[in-house]
Amino acid sequence: MGLNYRLLPADCEAYPVNVGLTVSFTDTSTGTITNWFWDFGNGDTTNTTGSVSYTYVEPGTNTVTLIASGLLGASTNIQSACVVIMKLAVWINPSATGNWSDLASWNEGVVADSGNNAVFATAGSTSVVDTVSRTVGIITFNRAGDFTITDDGATTLTVNNGIIVNNQYTYTIAAPVVIGAATTWTVNSNGTLRVNGVITGAGALSKNGSGTLILTGSNTYNAGTLVNDGTLQIGNGTNASASVSGIISNYATLRFVHANNITIANALVGAGNNIFTNTVSWRSYTLTGDNSAFIGTNYVHNNVRFVASGAANRFGASVAGGLSNATLVVSKGGQVFNGSSSYTFRQNLLLNGNGINESGYNGALRLQLGTWAGPITLTGDSRITAFNGGTGTLTGAIAGNYALEFGSGSNYNGGTIYLAPATGSNSYASTKISGVTTVVALNSYALSTGSLTVTGNASVLRLNGYNFTFASLSGSSANIQNGSTNSPATLTVGTDNSDTTYSGILTDGGTGSLALVKIGAGALTLSGTNTYTGATTISAGTLRLGLTSSISNSPTITVNSDATLDVSAISGYTVSSNQTLKGNGTVLGNVTAAGIVSPGASVGTLTVAGSYTQAASGQLTIDIAGVGVCDQLLVSNAATLGGTLNLLLDGCAAASQRDIHHPHRR
Repeated sequence: MGLNYRLLPADCEAYPVNVGLTVSFTDTSTGTITNWFWDFGNGDTTNTTGSVSYTYVEPGTNTVTLIASGLLGASTNIQSACVVIMKLAVWINPSATGNWSDLASWNEGVVADSGNNAVFATAGSTSVVDTVSRTVGIITFNRAGDFTITDDGATTLTVNNGIIVNNQYTYTIAAPVVIGAATTWTVNSNGTLRVNGVITGAGALSKNGSGTLILTGSNTYNAGTLVNDGTLQIGNGTNASASVSGIISNYATLRFVHANNITIANALVGAGNNIFTNTVSWRSYTLTGDNSAFIGTNYVHNNVRFVASGAANRFGASVAGGLSNATLVVSKGGQVFNGSSSYTFRQNLLLNGNGINESGYNGALRLQLGTWAGPITLTGDSRITAFNGGTGTLTGAIAGNYALEFGSGSNYNGGTIYLAPATGSNSYASTKISGVTTVVALNSYALSTGSLTVTGNASVLRLNGYNFTFASLSGSSANIQNGSTNSPATLTVGTDNSDTTYSGILTDGGTGSLALVKIGAGALTLSGTNTYTGATTISAGTLRLGLTSSISNSPTITVNSDATLDVSAISGYTVSSNQTLKGNGTVLGNVTAAGIVSPGASVGTLTVAGSYTQAASGQLTIDIAGVGVCDQLLVSNAATLGGTLNLLLDGCAAASQRDIHHPHRR
């Protein structure tokens, strides 16, 4: 048998209770008990069975006794506990600033100290902890207005049990604070508690309530921090060293607001929202703690570079196939940087914007090494950067109806981004490659089917042996290539029917050839000197060559019915000796044939809307399917013939004469 009140303290002064609070006493007796007699030390008694609760209405020191006995009084046991009941200390000093030690500052002259509770309800606006340090149980702010507790430069305020805010105002503690073993700070009614003094002690701090707790000191209490509700903010955007030590368990909102580059070494756990922001120019937040138990969301705001150092779990849980991996949300002006480490990041990533306002280092996602395997969702037009010659691989599928730019940043040597979605296709709206960047497709799902823009003197898109179709193609001074050592690739453009210009280069970039297919009703203008060796097919719309453009290494140029090859900008476009021009469409401009011209696809008509000159090395190939049924080359202006006429008989008699039909025959 026995009695337990807070572990039966031997020192009565160690566990004071304020008037009006209810105290619970636990009966720890064992065996068969038939009678209980409780004496609360102030004349009140009860025969309540088992454990009891009691509310003291007068201050004093009370010895609480339990007499527990068995049947007929056998096995009687008497246990005692000590309870100190103290008056509530209420601040009544009406002055703007009052001293804590002044008896007149408190109701009935009861100074908040020695563990009793302090209430700041109506009077004054500032209390100075002066002369000596003070120890309280619970501080309650009820005042309908802001209030500040500060110190005289030599004192501290020990808070054993907690702080309660019950109004929507701002309450500030500027004095150094020492916390007890387990301290709960509750900020209700969307109020704000700001603690500028350094918090020390061996205890843990729990944040409850819907309001905001702001810590701006370099706090060293070492038993960890728990955020159950509302917001815990570390820093205010102007101080350089706001911090807490130990594990931070967040199940609500944790906000970091700093003015300097900082390293966050805390282990972050929980399922809440971590917000990283600042109020000045860009700053780096580098995470070095083990955050593998954090499954919530990290919000990276404007002017924040969010850096992982040393492991993939710095950004939160990152488990292969994990259903509860952490999420990162990058707002406009923010950046996630995976650091110089070859790890695989599996967190969910939501991107918006072009990254921080740091010249040469931009990009909402900045890669130097490693792999991002988590899904990426664009919530706005966004940029992903390869940093300073580094490489990064994206195996998570990229989605979202927004434009995606792959860039390197202007100040550095660029890098290479490999695209290889492991599940599904990349389905974002459009692709742009800029700066000094190489983008390499590692499978046929790597690039979206939206518009493609490649710009910049050293930007490269490498199809790597895979076929891709884009809504349109545009850009300048860039390089689109196959890049494969053994497999051909085909670039198909034009599904959105728009008119665009590409002045970069189309090239093989390896032993595998690159082919070009133009589809859709729009016009694609090529103004670069292209060297690709795959076929050129104009299935629909117009392929236009600029004044200095060339596709002379493409062995076959096919112009389908209702399609146009526009060479009018070139004075005397030449079909090279290694080329064949064929099809049922129209060539707009003057043509010189040093290679093969073969109208139709079997039997058909190729129209040259201009003059036609067949050089000595040129060949005109005509299919004949029967009398009067044969290919035709229709030339709208002068036709000058040389070279060879090849007649291909399709099992029928040839026409009575070999003929190039011309409406103004000379």
